[in-house]
Amino acid sequence: MDGKAVITILLIVLASLGLTAWLDYSNLAETPKVDPSKGYADDTGAPELDEDEKRPKAVADELLHEFGSMELGDKGSYTFQIKNEGEDVLKISKGASTCKCTVSDLPSNEIAPGETAEVVLEWTPKSKSRNFSQQAKIWTNDPENRSLDFRVQGLVDDKLNRAPEGDLAAGSLQEGVEASTRLRIFSRLVDEILEPEIIYDGETLTFEVKPLEEVDQKELETKNGYAIFVTVASAAPVGNNRELFSFKTKVGDEVIEEQVAVTYTRLGPIRIMPLPNTVFFEQAGLVDFRRFDAKEGKVQEVTLLIDNPPDDAEIKVSLSENELEEMKVTVEPKTELKLKGKQAFRIVFEIPPGTPPMNHARSTAPKIVFKTTHPEVTEVVLHAEVHSR
Repeated sequence: MDGKAVITILLIVLASLGLTAWLDYSNLAETPKVDPSKGYADDTGAPELDEDEKRPKAVADELLHEFGSMELGDKGSYTFQIKNEGEDVLKISKGASTCKCTVSDLPSNEIAPGETAEVVLEWTPKSKSRNFSQQAKIWTNDPENRSLDFRVQGLVDDKLNRAPEGDLAAGSLQEGVEASTRLRIFSRLVDEILEPEIIYDGETLTFEVKPLEEVDQKELETKNGYAIFVTVASAAPVGNNRELFSFKTKVGDEVIEEQVAVTYTRLGPIRIMPLPNTVFFEQAGLVDFRRFDAKEGKVQEVTLLIDNPPDDAEIKVSLSENELEEMKVTVEPKTELKLKGKQAFRIVFEIPPGTPPMNHARSTAPKIVFKTTHPEVTEVVLHAEVHSR
């Protein structure tokens, strides 16, 4: 055999050994490190290993229980079994656990040869999860089964789901054009859902209910449910609006009724434009002060543009309501800005320097209402989000 052949064979052998070592290391990396004198590094409180000729043998018929699905808020429980198929007493103790774990009928934590003990896992999920999992470790004095890791897993969900879960946003309405949005309701726990009944006494929204299409079922991982299509009339009130409706359905044996909010904006003959140093969200009608130092205060300014009324009369705008007393609000004609067919107004929002720190989040932003003499826009409602320190 020549030198090149020998070198090639050696390289193949070394590569094989390296691969084997890497595979062994990969397996060990997923298990606790072992101290030869103590066993597992985290085995505090574990019984001492039985090194006698006659030894115990810990056997569990199953280590993993897949419970399928359960409703959020319910309590789950499952009983595992440990049998001693050895010739000496099997000693056990509880290790780390992510749920409530109890070992029944074992005052001394010992299992005689041929006997069986029960390990009960109990859990109460606190949030929805498609891959919910809880586990408990039981230490033993069996050298071949130093620990048994019992685990339960499955789906935790609400009985009835909504997509989206919050408000339905229909966006901005163009003049003379309707807007629409969609709510999907479904269940991953119950096979049968009745077609929902819509409860609404207004005139702006109309509804159409259809079973979920196959593409929706695949996306939502469900085999049932309905889509509620909501249409906002083009003649909806001008400004930023939030309307409520309810739906009632039967999911399995339970009747469920929920309220839904639909948000939309109809600009109509008005438009609000922020100055470069002002943050304003038109669809939400929200002035956002962002975070600032209360000692320094802060000023935000927007320009309100209103189309001339049919008779070209002069429009007046005045402050009607201000829920944030610490904020000074002024409104006046913006005479320097002249636009054909429109009238402009300057609106200034001021948090004076030295005002105590405040925290008004978007969901609870104070309301500011302006009255106008325009026949189509008699009221303009804005909100202010303020965070100062």
